[in-house]
Amino acid sequence: MNLDEQLDSFVKQVGKTIPNDAQKREMTKAGADVLVDRLKTATREKHYQQGRDTSKVKHLADSVDAESLDETDQKVGYETAEASGINHARIARLLNDGWKGHPGDHFHSLALKQAEPDVFKAEQAEYQKITGGDD
Repeated sequence: MNLDEQLDSFVKQVGKTIPNDAQKREMTKAGADVLVDRLKTATREKHYQQGRDTSKVKHLADSVDAESLDETDQKVGYETAEASGINHARIARLLNDGWKGHPGDHFHSLALKQAEPDVFKAEQAEYQKITGGDD
C-alpha cells in the first residue's frame, strides 16, 4: 500500500469518528435530558410549594424542558435545558442569584455544576453508540 492509499484509509477511519449535525443533536439531546432531570430535582428540593395552584401556570420545576437550538432554521446540533413558560426563566434567575434583601441560594448554578460529569457521560455513551467505538 502506497502513502496515498494509507492516508486515504486514515482519513476515512478518522472521518467515522466525527459526528455530523444529526448525530450531534442526538448526543446533546442525551446530555440535555440528564440536565433537565437534575434541574427539576434541584428546583423541587429548594423551591417546590406543595398545594400551589398550578391550573393556570406550571410550577418552575415542571417547566424545565430540553429544546433544540435552531438558529435561522438551520439544525446546528445543540440542545439546551431551560425554563419555559411565563416568567419562569426570570424567576429562576432571581431565586438563583437573589435580590436586595433576599440572598440567592444558587440552586441552578450548583445543579449545573454537579450535573456536568453525568451530562458528559450521557453524551459520551451516545457518541459510542453512534460511532460503535470505544474512543
